[in-house]
Amino acid sequence: MQIELLLIILLFIVIICNITRSSKQIINLQIGNNTVSVEVVDNLQNRTLGLMYRKYLPENNGMLFVFDKPIKASFWNKNTPLALDIAFLDNEGKILEISKLNPFDETAIQSISNKIYFALELNQGWFAKHNITAGTKIKKLG
Repeated sequence: MQIELLLIILLFIVIICNITRSSKQIINLQIGNNTVSVEVVDNLQNRTLGLMYRKYLPENNGMLFVFDKPIKASFWNKNTPLALDIAFLDNEGKILEISKLNPFDETAIQSISNKIYFALELNQGWFAKHNITAGTKIKKLG
């Protein structure tokens, strides 16, 4: 009887863990002549966690933050050992501004615009290396 109860409890825990585990949505974006693969985060829990605690981000990979409505965005690099660039985008995917986020820096970086629909984090220097500036339009592939 106790073994059956333990098995039922274990099964319940496994089911709950699978339900609550967030599945990653990965999409490809075209930025100029470059393709990047990004993890999409479109809910408060995942946006809050962002790239915290990650020690490595491959060269052409990043994270795309999606907001429900236009906002004045604010980001920091708390608990994030990565040096990042962040591009703030409008509803058409046009880069409005690009800022730097330094490792573990808790200083908030705020967008100038209050019409931010997306924020894209890539390794620091990625945009400069590829000559991507404000005004560049980013497109979803596929």
